[in-house]
Amino acid sequence: MKKILALALAVMMLLTVPAMAEELTGQAQGFKSTITVSVTVEGDKITNVTVVECGDTPAIAQTAIDEIPGRIVAANSADVDVVTNATKTSMGIINAVKNALGESAPVEET
Repeated sequence: MKKILALALAVMMLLTVPAMAEELTGQAQGFKSTITVSVTVEGDKITNVTVVECGDTPAIAQTAIDEIPGRIVAANSADVDVVTNATKTSMGIINAVKNALGESAPVEET
């Protein structure tokens, strides 16, 4: 009986261990460069998105780089609205996150 109780307690302890964070990397095409992102996932929750590399025009792209990652974390989804005047960069970040998460992203027209 003690062995069963000990086994049951051990299983319960394992189930309550918090999920380990996983760092994922994804890439997609922005306006004029490949955008690389780092996505932190804990369990099924997106906890952080960082734009690692983006060669799009800084004056235009910066707003998307500043806003889109926070929107994705808040929504726990890459399906967020783009930033006006930085549509291609926004879509590049969104699609790079989808790439990191293993989701399919729509094929962009050239």
